[in-house]
Amino acid sequence: MDKGKLDQRFDTHYTVTGLTQDETYEFRVMAKNAVGSVSNPSIIAGPATCVDTYGAPEIEIPDEYREVVKHKAGTTVELRFGIIAKPAPTIEWYKDGKELDPRAQAQLVQKNAADTYAYVRVQILDKPGPPPGEIQLKKVTANSITIMWDPPEDEGGAMVTHYIVEKREASRIQWSIISENWAECIVNVPRLIKGNEYIFVSGE
Repeated sequence: MDKGKLDQRFDTHYTVTGLTQDETYEFRVMAKNAVGSVSNPSIIAGPATCVDTYGAPEIEIPDEYREVVKHKAGTTVELRFGIIAKPAPTIEWYKDGKELDPRAQAQLVQKNAADTYAYVRVQILDKPGPPPGEIQLKKVTANSITIMWDPPEDEGGAMVTHYIVEKREASRIQWSIISENWAECIVNVPRLIKGNEYIFVSGE
């Protein structure tokens, strides 16, 4: 007889499926060889009652949600999570009750026997707000003026990098650009006409 076949081994574990919740079972095992002979049964294992183990649900957060999730204003924000739970949980989504702003967070809550929470930071990118208040006149001469303004309270979800400063004579309707890439909140405007009245505006 082939010694290799005598030494052959088979898996000695088995997962039993199709059992009923709260039902009690006993198990035994018999061995059958290649010629069809069957051994005596093993020692009985059990009784064992089938009971699901309940615990807090698990939320699988995608790697791209580990950092701030950025979306442009006016677009639809869609978030997807993997959820592992038994029994099936109820799922609730939360975000700030007020209008969504750059500091808003989306919150996912799973509920069954225990609650599990997941948070995602969502940043909404929009145009910045205007500089608040009035433009301040810091220094006035016959042909120049220095103006200053405060930074906007709402940066639109990203740092303000520069300002666009414009002027127009009060008697005209057309604006002219002083600077399209001014980094500070103060600027000197030269080459003005003595005696003329001017209006100034700054934006981002």
